[in-house]
Amino acid sequence: MALSWPYNMVINPVKNVYNKFYDLANHFVMKPIAFYTKTIKNASTITVSNSCFMCLLLNLKVNTSHVYYISIHDYGYLFDPKHKFTQLIKKM
Repeated sequence: MALSWPYNMVINPVKNVYNKFYDLANHFVMKPIAFYTKTIKNASTITVSNSCFMCLLLNLKVNTSHVYYISIHDYGYLFDPKHKFTQLIKKM
């Protein structure tokens, strides 16, 4: 089953949170992290939070320019000049 607009699917690798798309979503539950590579690479839009999916995404060549990051924490302190993290990040 392929989803097309206006449908979006959130993949939760630990728990199936769907009713309507239960069977499709269940295909993505409790798989090894490498299993998700093809799905991420071929998604039309990708939105990740700070998770293992984000780490995987950073190392993939994806087929879309619609890639978004949503932070679930405030990491602004990392860029505060009074912390040495700023110099470390600039070196990366």
